[in-house]
Amino acid sequence: MALSNNVIGAINFVAVLLSIPILGAGIWLTTEPADSCVKTLQWPVFVLGVLIFVVALAGFIGAFWRIPRLLIFYLIAMLVLILLLACLVVFIYVVTVRGHGNIEPNRSYLEYHEDDFSGWLQRRVRSSYKWDKIRSCLSSTSICAELNQSYRIAQDFFNAHLTPMQLIVDNGIVKVTLSIPEGYVIGISYNGIDNILNTEDREQNRGYLDVNWNNVPSKDSKYQRIFGTQFSTIIANNDVVEVSFLRTWKSSMNGASVPFNIDTRYIFRRGDSGFYSYAIFDRPEGLSAVEVDQIRIVFKLQKNRFKYMAIADKRQRKMPTLKDRETGQTLAYPEAVLLTKPSDPKFIGEVDDKYQYSSENKDNYVHGWIDVDSNASIGFWMITPSNEFRNGGPIKQDLTSHVGPITLSMFVSTHYAGKEATMAFKEGETYKKVFGPVFVYLNSASTTKQSLSLWSDAVQQKSKEVEKWPYDFPHSKDFFPSNKRGTIMGRLRVQDSSIKVVRGANNAYVGLALPGDAGSWQKESKGYQFWTRADQVGNFAIKNIVPGVYNLYAWVPGFIGGDIDFKDLLYNPPRNGPTLWEIGIPDRSAAEFYVPDSYPNLVNKLYQGESKEKFRQYGLWSRYTDLYPKHDLVYTIGVNNFTKDWFYAHVPRDTGKNTYLPTTWEIIFEHQHDIIGGNYTLQLALASAAEAELEVRFNNPSVNRPHFSTGLIGGDNAIARHGIHGLHRLFSIGVPSITSNSPQQETNVGYDSENVENKAPKFITSVSNPFVKHCVKLRNSSSYRRSHASALVIGSIPIRFQESLQDETVRMSCLIIPDKAEIPNGLDNSAASIVRVSSVVMKKLSALQSTESVDAIALMKIPASFLGVEGNLKNADFPKWFPLARRILVLDGIQDPGNLGTLLRSAVAFRWDGVFLLPGCCDPFNEKALRASRGASFQLPIVSGSWNHLEALKEEFQMKLLAGHPDHEGLGKRVCSLTPTFCDSVSDTPLCLVLGSEGSGLSEKSLQACELVSIAMAGEYESLNVSVAGGIFLYMLQPKNR
Repeated sequence: MALSNNVIGAINFVAVLLSIPILGAGIWLTTEPADSCVKTLQWPVFVLGVLIFVVALAGFIGAFWRIPRLLIFYLIAMLVLILLLACLVVFIYVVTVRGHGNIEPNRSYLEYHEDDFSGWLQRRVRSSYKWDKIRSCLSSTSICAELNQSYRIAQDFFNAHLTPMQLIVDNGIVKVTLSIPEGYVIGISYNGIDNILNTEDREQNRGYLDVNWNNVPSKDSKYQRIFGTQFSTIIANNDVVEVSFLRTWKSSMNGASVPFNIDTRYIFRRGDSGFYSYAIFDRPEGLSAVEVDQIRIVFKLQKNRFKYMAIADKRQRKMPTLKDRETGQTLAYPEAVLLTKPSDPKFIGEVDDKYQYSSENKDNYVHGWIDVDSNASIGFWMITPSNEFRNGGPIKQDLTSHVGPITLSMFVSTHYAGKEATMAFKEGETYKKVFGPVFVYLNSASTTKQSLSLWSDAVQQKSKEVEKWPYDFPHSKDFFPSNKRGTIMGRLRVQDSSIKVVRGANNAYVGLALPGDAGSWQKESKGYQFWTRADQVGNFAIKNIVPGVYNLYAWVPGFIGGDIDFKDLLYNPPRNGPTLWEIGIPDRSAAEFYVPDSYPNLVNKLYQGESKEKFRQYGLWSRYTDLYPKHDLVYTIGVNNFTKDWFYAHVPRDTGKNTYLPTTWEIIFEHQHDIIGGNYTLQLALASAAEAELEVRFNNPSVNRPHFSTGLIGGDNAIARHGIHGLHRLFSIGVPSITSNSPQQETNVGYDSENVENKAPKFITSVSNPFVKHCVKLRNSSSYRRSHASALVIGSIPIRFQESLQDETVRMSCLIIPDKAEIPNGLDNSAASIVRVSSVVMKKLSALQSTESVDAIALMKIPASFLGVEGNLKNADFPKWFPLARRILVLDGIQDPGNLGTLLRSAVAFRWDGVFLLPGCCDPFNEKALRASRGASFQLPIVSGSWNHLEALKEEFQMKLLAGHPDHEGLGKRVCSLTPTFCDSVSDTPLCLVLGSEGSGLSEKSLQACELVSIAMAGEYESLNVSVAGGIFLYMLQPKNR
C-alpha cells in the first residue's frame, strides 16, 4: 500500500511540475497581441493548466500524506477528465468526418465541399463572424506558408494539392509564388535562385499593386496596397494559365478603401521567360466620389544582388544602395539625398533622387536591374508594350526604377502635372478600364563579362512585345483584341496664316483622347489615349484603337498650340499676324534654353558630360541666384541668344535667409523701323508652373497693376523634380504698344517660347477666317477665354460702360463693326484696331439670327481684377483680390448667366467692392452674362475660389457672413428679417453677402457658416428670383457715406 501511494504521489508530483509551463503559457498568451488565435487559446490553456495543477496536487498530497478525502477527490476528478476527453475526441470525429468526396474531371484527388461535413461544422464555417476569426487565425500563423505545393502548367495544375494560402506557378523557366486570396507576388524563382525578390521585406511588400487616392471633398491623400479577397482560375491548359485576385468594394469600406472593384490578374505562358500582369478597375453604379492620383505596380528586388540599373542606352550604371541613402544627408526634400557615407567610396558627394530617373511615356517601354556581380548574371525588366492605358499623353514624365532596388510600372500619376491630372469621379459615376498587361521579363548571361548584354536583350524583347500588341491571350472580356479595335489614317497639314502657306505637319504628334478642349489630353487620366508621329509630309496612322468616343488632338513641334479643322485635317496655330520676334522654340519644353552646370558637390555622375540630360542634376534652380546675385535677367532682341542668355527656369531669388524674392525679367525690343501701327499680341507659352503667378507689364515695369496676370497657376513641380517640362500653358496677350515687357513671378515657371505677332486683318468676309474662329471660341469656351485673357462683348451699350473706367488693364483690343456701317458714337477712338466684317460673319460672331440690333462687337481684355485663386493660402495676397473689402457679394453656385450678370450689374450700381465666386458659378465673361451685366464684369474685382479662400478672406478683414434665405418652418436655424433696423446695425461692419442659386439654394456649407437673412413678403410666394432678391439685398446693405 505504501508503495502504491508513493508511486501515485511521484506521478502526480511530475504532473504538478508539468502543469507549471502550461500555466505559464496561459499567462504568456494574455500578454501577446490579441489576434484571433491568441483569443481562442488564452483561457482554454490557462484553465487546463489550473485543472491539471489542482488535480495533480490533490493526488500528490493525498498519496504521500495518506489523506483519503484528497485521494477520493483525485480519483473522481481524474474520471471526469477522462470522460470529458473521450467526449471531446468523439465530438471532433463526428463534426470533422467527411463524406465520400466528389470525383471531378481531370483531378487526381477527390473534391470535398462543405456539405460533406456535419451540419454543426457547416454552420460554424458559414457564419461570417466565426469564419473571419478562423481565417484571421490561420493567416497569422506560419503553418500555411509551409504547406506550399509546386505544380506545373497544364494538367499538373490540377494534379497538385493546393493550399488555401499560397499558389505556385512554374512554367519551366520562371516559378512565381502568389499569396491567396491577396494576389501579392511573394516569390520569383529563376535560374537557380530561390527568390529574386527582397526576402527581408514582408511578403505583402515585395510585389504588389497600389493606389494613392482621397475622398471627396477631403484632399487628405491615402495610400492603399491593393489585395484580393476572392481567388479564381480564369483559364488553365497546356499553354497558358491566367489567375484572378478580385477585390470587391462594399459600402462598409466607405472612406477606408478606394471605391473600385479591382481585379488583379497574372498570366503565365509556356516558354515565356517571365509573366504578365494587368488590373481591371471597375466602378459600378452607386459608389462614392473619389480622386485617384496614382496607380502603379511595384517590385522590390534583392538588395545584395541587383546593383546595376538601366533605363536607356545612355542612362544606366551601377547604383548606390538603400543603406547609402539612409546614412546620407537629406537635401531640400526627402527624395533628394547627398551620399556622405556610401559603402562604395566612388559615390561620395553624389546626389541620388528617384526623380532623376524619370522618363517620358513615349520613351518608357523598358527599364530594370542587372545582377552584375554574380558568376551567372540575371536581369529583371519591366516591359510596357503600349502607352494606351497610361495618363497624360506621350510626353508625360513618370518614375521608372530607382534605388531600393525598386522597379515600377506607372499607370496613373500626378507627377509633373499636379492635381490637375487626377482621376476625379463624381458620386455614382461608372467607369471601367484595363491597365496593362505589362510583361515582367527575366534574362540571364553565362558569365559576368556578358552581364551588360542583358540590356540589349531586354530591348529586343521589348520590340517583340510591342509587335505582339494588343495581346491575344488575356481572357478578360474587357481587354479588346486586335480584331475588335480600329484604325484611323490621314494627312495632317499646318495652315500658318502668317505666311499663307499650307504644308505637311512634319513629325507632328497626333493622338486620340477623351473629348475636351485643345490640349486637355495632357491632363486626361481616365480614358485610353492613342498617339503616333506623322511623317515629313504629315501622313499618320493610329492603330489598335479601343472602341469609344474620342477627340483628335495634335501638336506640331515649332508651332504654338492650336486646334484641328476636322473637315480638312488642318492644324491652325493661333496667329494674329507675322512674327516680329521669338524667344525659344515652341515644343512644350524648355530644353533649348540655358541650362547651367550643376554644383560640383551636388552632382549625379550619370549625367556628367551629357548636355541633353543636364537638367536632371539637383539644385540647378539655385544657380539663378549665383548668375544674377543683384540684378535680374535682361534680354535684348537681336543681341542675346536664348540658348546662352535665357535661363531655363524663371525662379525667385534666394536671399540666403530661407526667404525668396520675386524676380523680374526684362525683354528689350528696339522697334523703330519695325512697328507699323495697329494691334500686337504677345504669345506666351509656359512649359511648367508650380504655385506660380506670372505678371506681364509693358513699357513701364513699375505700373501698379500688371497688364496681364496668369493668377496663381500650376502644381507640376517639374523644376524641383528635375524635369524640363510639366503641363503646357499658352497665353495670348494683347500689346498696347511695344517698348519692352517685364514678366514677374512669385514661384517657379519654365518657359516654352515667347513671340510677338502683328494684328488682325482690316476686313473679313469668311467665317473660316482664323480671327473669326478665335472670336467664336472666345464666345463659347470659358477655358479659351481664360487662356487668352480676352472676352467678346456684343453691342455698343455694354461696350460703352468701359469708357468711364480708369483701369488701364481693361481695354478694347479690337472693335468689330458691320461693313459700311458707321462707328458707334464714342467708340471711334477706343479700340487699338477696327475690323469690318460681312453680315454673315457678324451673325457668326454674335450667334444671333438677326444682327440688325448689333452695331458693334468688341474684343476686350479680361481685366487683371479678375482672379482665379487656388492652392496654398499662406501667400494669399488679399489686398490684391479686393483693394477695398467692406462689402463683398459672394455667389454660391449661380449657374444661370442672366442671373449672374444682373447681380454683377446691381453690385456695381450699389457700390459694392467686389464679387467672390464659389465653385459651381458660371463664367462672368460668358456671352449672356456680359449682356446681362452691361459690362459690369469688367468694372468690378471678381475672384473665383473655394470656401477655404473665402474663410481666409473673412478672417483677414474680420468680415461678417450673411446669406439670403427664405424664412420657413423646419429650417432649424434663426433667420433675421432684412429691415432698415437690421441694416443700420451692420452698416459699419465689413460684410460678405452669400446668395445661392434659384434652383438649389444655398449649399450646406453656406447654411452652416452664415447668419441667415430673409426678405419679408406680403404675398404667398415662397421665394424671389435670385437676381431680384439680390438687388434688394444689395440696395439695403449698400455701404453708407462712401
